[in-house]
Amino acid sequence: MNILEIDVDSYATRVAYVAACELLSLLEENPGRTFVTNVPEKALADEIAALSGFIIHSRIDRGETVWRWLRERNGGVPWEHVPPAQRLALDLFARTLRDLRGVLSIRQIEAERVADLPPPSPPVPIEDTIFEPVGSLGELLPHAVEAGRQSAAYDAAMREQREKARQEALSDKEAAGAAPSTPGVPVVGSMSVGALPVEPAPSDEPRPEVPNAPRGTKGKARGPRKPQSK
Repeated sequence: MNILEIDVDSYATRVAYVAACELLSLLEENPGRTFVTNVPEKALADEIAALSGFIIHSRIDRGETVWRWLRERNGGVPWEHVPPAQRLALDLFARTLRDLRGVLSIRQIEAERVADLPPPSPPVPIEDTIFEPVGSLGELLPHAVEAGRQSAAYDAAMREQREKARQEALSDKEAAGAAPSTPGVPVVGSMSVGALPVEPAPSDEPRPEVPNAPRGTKGKARGPRKPQSK
């Protein structure tokens, strides 16, 4: 169903009338009962259409107002004497017509706005976007891949060279520690790291005493005193 092609007033009136008549039939246990009285069956459709126009333009939702409008046109008992089941049916007809018409009108306006929108733009080809699939690094930058491979080979060679030098140093140290020592010649590598050489013990011979210098002299001897002249 295309909601733009329907008559909102007609659809809302038909649904409200069916709902009100069904409620009245259930309450009175009388199938086929209608809430509009004193109207011939042939003129019933025109009378319901006129009643619907009155409710839409007056914006009413009370069954009493609906009944007074029908009574003025076709006669009938006062509202106070209308059976309760018929009153509920009149209320339901007025409220359903008003509410359903409002909902259908809104949906129709929304559908018209959507129909007036321009058609969506065609999708952009993926090769024209940032999501274009690219190849691997080897395909894009083969020289960079080769440089990385050479750098890794160089690092491996340097590690192997350092390990070989370390093994040779350990072998030389073990060979030096296992060589026989010659009397009077110190063995290289026999002293542990951090050990201090042994100092010679002090001699037991007494040191010669040095006489003190005379008083009044500061490390310089005086000559003979000259006689004083008179």
